[in-house]
Amino acid sequence: MPELRRLAYVTLVSLGSVMPAAGQSRMAIPVIPVSVVRVPRAQLADTGASVTLVLRSLAMLGMPERPLEDARILFGAAGTDPRARPEGMLTTDADGKAKITHIVHDSLEVEVLRIGFGAVRFSIEVAKQCRQTVEIFVVSDATYDVEASAPPRPRPRVVLTTCAP
Repeated sequence: MPELRRLAYVTLVSLGSVMPAAGQSRMAIPVIPVSVVRVPRAQLADTGASVTLVLRSLAMLGMPERPLEDARILFGAAGTDPRARPEGMLTTDADGKAKITHIVHDSLEVEVLRIGFGAVRFSIEVAKQCRQTVEIFVVSDATYDVEASAPPRPRPRVVLTTCAP
């Protein structure tokens, strides 16, 4: 009988029915450092704070870089686990874009999940009265048969374009 209980629990976890306790996550996603590009405020001025996220696959092994639709973007206050307690959830459109508006925090913790690609987690500072753009480049999870001398697999990267102070 204990084996049946274990099987039931594993099934529930795989279906996402069992949520982790506060402060825990199902699987650790490494935090990606964010490269920041600062542009004069006049070029990105806005009446509020908004963040446009653009998701792209990284070009590798002859496959071109392309926008990724239907990715799930979870976000919350900095220091929280967006998968456990998301404050918001978005899905990217055909151009790989999603937009966060009505931001109440000074910084956000963001996780990007897309079937067939590695998950990405990062934190950003939110600038008031500025249109910010975050470009997220993810790597395919597909396994390729390559020679030992092939270049190393690329790493995901995140680039934030924001207003200069």
